[in-house]
Amino acid sequence: ESAWMRSLAFVEIAEVLGKAEQFDIAKQTFNLAIQAAKEIEDEWKRSSTLMEVAIASAKAGQFEIAIQAAKELEDKVERSLTLSLIAEALVEAGQFEIAIQVAKEIEDKAERSFTLSLIAEALTQAGQFERAFEVAETIEDSHLRPQALTDIK
Repeated sequence: ESAWMRSLAFVEIAEVLGKAEQFDIAKQTFNLAIQAAKEIEDEWKRSSTLMEVAIASAKAGQFEIAIQAAKELEDKVERSLTLSLIAEALVEAGQFEIAIQVAKEIEDKAERSFTLSLIAEALTQAGQFERAFEVAETIEDSHLRPQALTDIK
């Protein structure tokens, strides 16, 4: 229980530090949250805590930490979903190329296709039509790919 509580406390502290623009200390604190989460014996608590660390650090702009936390997830579906959420946060931050790299690491085909379609849409909205087309071409889902390609105008 103590590793779980410690990890959640580190997440809360890191979020406050991020809001106070203490980014280096926030990054270190998110790292401490990951280390504490890895010590949690209960698999469900460990997974949910790592997901929370990943999502909170992504929201705080600490994308490297978010990716690191997501990669610690043992369950493929949880890892895929968490990486998708990180990619979405990267898109919102205008970090399209990193979002594409993260999306390519998503193991679940449907989640990867969905995430790549969101990225292609965001690139289109940003006026990066050629890059949007390139990304849309990599979508494996036979329904999402044609839709993404059609949406590029």
